[in-house]
Amino acid sequence: MGTSDVYEGWKTSTNIVDEAQDLMFDSVWESLSKSLRNGLEKGKGVLYLDPNQNMFNTPEEYASAMEYLTDVYAPTIIPLTLNCRNTEQIGSWLCKIQADAYR
Repeated sequence: MGTSDVYEGWKTSTNIVDEAQDLMFDSVWESLSKSLRNGLEKGKGVLYLDPNQNMFNTPEEYASAMEYLTDVYAPTIIPLTLNCRNTEQIGSWLCKIQADAYR
């Protein structure tokens, strides 16, 4: 078994990333894409981010990373208008959508 075979075994079918505004660097998206079995182009994933909470990039860097993300991977973007910080509710919701995905 070669190194690439071992690496393939570590790939995931789905990526869920919370606080994605903290990861707005082209290299991060490339790494996440490589960790996904079908890449970000064809893979499944959800990125949760709040551009108002961007603490690690200048506005220009953030805009550049978002442009890269949308140009290269063409994600569906759904603006969230409600900020829910109740862990129990979020956990229950995630369990429900996971159960629905395997029906």
